Amino acid sequence: MASASGQVIPGLPTPSPGLRHLLYEAEHMSAVLQAVTLNEIEKIFTVLERLGISREAVVIPLRPATGKVRRLPNGKFEIVVPAEVPIDDWLGELERQLSQLE
Repeated sequence: MASASGQVIPGLPTPSPGLRHLLYEAEHMSAVLQAVTLNEIEKIFTVLERLGISREAVVIPLRPATGKVRRLPNGKFEIVVPAEVPIDDWLGELERQLSQLE
Protein backbone atom coordinates (compact mmCIF):
# COMPACT_ATOMS: atom_id res chain seq x y z
CA MET A 1 0.00 0.00 0.00
CA ALA A 2 1.18 3.55 -0.64
CA SER A 3 0.42 6.71 1.26
CA ALA A 4 -0.80 9.79 -0.61
CA SER A 5 2.79 10.99 -0.71
CA GLY A 6 3.74 7.81 -2.55
CA GLN A 7 5.45 5.95 0.28
CA VAL A 8 5.03 2.22 -0.37
CA ILE A 9 4.17 -0.01 2.55
CA PRO A 10 5.41 -3.52 1.71
CA GLY A 11 2.89 -6.35 1.71
CA LEU A 12 -0.20 -4.17 1.32
CA PRO A 13 -2.13 -3.59 -1.92
CA THR A 14 -2.02 -0.25 -3.75
CA PRO A 15 -5.01 1.87 -2.66
CA SER A 16 -7.80 2.84 -5.03
CA PRO A 17 -7.94 6.42 -6.35
CA GLY A 18 -10.68 7.22 -3.82
CA LEU A 19 -8.62 5.94 -0.93
CA ARG A 20 -5.55 7.81 -2.20
CA HIS A 21 -7.62 11.01 -2.15
CA LEU A 22 -8.69 10.36 1.44
CA LEU A 23 -5.09 9.66 2.44
CA TYR A 24 -4.00 12.90 0.76
CA GLU A 25 -6.68 14.86 2.62
CA ALA A 26 -5.71 13.27 5.94
CA GLU A 27 -2.04 14.10 5.45
CA HIS A 28 -2.82 17.73 4.63
CA MET A 29 -5.37 18.19 7.39
CA SER A 30 -2.66 17.37 9.90
CA ALA A 31 -0.72 20.37 8.56
CA VAL A 32 -3.43 22.77 9.76
CA LEU A 33 -2.15 24.75 12.72
CA GLN A 34 -4.35 24.17 15.77
CA ALA A 35 -2.72 26.69 18.12
CA VAL A 36 -0.05 29.37 17.96
CA THR A 37 2.94 28.10 19.93
CA LEU A 38 6.20 29.61 21.11
CA ASN A 39 7.76 28.41 17.84
CA GLU A 40 5.49 30.65 15.74
CA ILE A 41 5.74 33.55 18.18
CA GLU A 42 9.55 33.50 18.10
CA LYS A 43 9.51 33.60 14.30
CA ILE A 44 7.12 36.58 14.41
CA PHE A 45 9.43 38.31 16.91
CA THR A 46 12.29 37.94 14.43
CA VAL A 47 10.26 39.89 11.85
CA LEU A 48 9.32 42.51 14.46
CA GLU A 49 12.97 43.01 15.42
CA ARG A 50 13.98 43.41 11.79
CA LEU A 51 11.34 46.16 11.40
CA GLY A 52 12.17 47.83 14.72
CA ILE A 53 8.72 47.10 16.19
CA SER A 54 8.53 46.46 19.93
CA ARG A 55 7.15 43.11 21.06
CA GLU A 56 4.87 45.04 23.37
CA ALA A 57 3.31 46.78 20.37
CA VAL A 58 1.65 43.59 19.14
CA VAL A 59 -1.17 41.28 20.09
CA ILE A 60 -0.96 37.70 18.81
CA PRO A 61 -4.13 35.64 19.34
CA LEU A 62 -3.29 32.04 20.23
CA ARG A 63 -5.96 30.67 17.92
CA PRO A 64 -4.83 30.72 14.26
CA ALA A 65 -7.30 31.86 11.61
CA THR A 66 -6.90 33.95 8.46
CA GLY A 67 -3.35 35.25 8.52
CA LYS A 68 -3.94 38.97 8.70
CA VAL A 69 -2.44 42.02 10.34
CA ARG A 70 -4.35 45.10 11.44
CA ARG A 71 -3.83 48.11 13.63
CA LEU A 72 -6.08 48.11 16.71
CA PRO A 73 -7.71 51.28 18.08
CA ASN A 74 -5.11 51.31 20.89
CA GLY A 75 -2.33 51.55 18.28
CA LYS A 76 -1.07 47.99 18.68
CA PHE A 77 -0.77 45.56 15.79
CA GLU A 78 -2.95 42.46 15.88
CA ILE A 79 -1.16 39.59 14.13
CA VAL A 80 -3.44 36.65 13.34
CA VAL A 81 -1.36 33.63 12.32
CA PRO A 82 -2.80 31.64 9.41
CA ALA A 83 -4.09 28.17 10.19
CA GLU A 84 -3.51 26.65 6.76
CA VAL A 85 -0.29 28.30 5.57
CA PRO A 86 3.00 27.16 7.09
CA ILE A 87 4.45 29.95 9.25
CA ASP A 88 7.73 30.03 7.30
CA ASP A 89 5.82 30.57 4.05
CA TRP A 90 3.79 33.42 5.61
CA LEU A 91 6.55 35.46 7.28
CA GLY A 92 7.30 37.46 4.12
CA GLU A 93 3.64 38.43 3.86
CA LEU A 94 3.63 39.37 7.55
CA GLU A 95 6.61 41.65 7.02
CA ARG A 96 4.96 43.25 3.98
CA GLN A 97 1.70 43.89 5.85
CA LEU A 98 3.46 45.33 8.90
CA SER A 99 5.56 47.63 6.70
CA GLN A 100 2.41 48.98 5.06
CA LEU A 101 0.73 49.68 8.40
CA GLU A 102 3.68 51.50 10.01
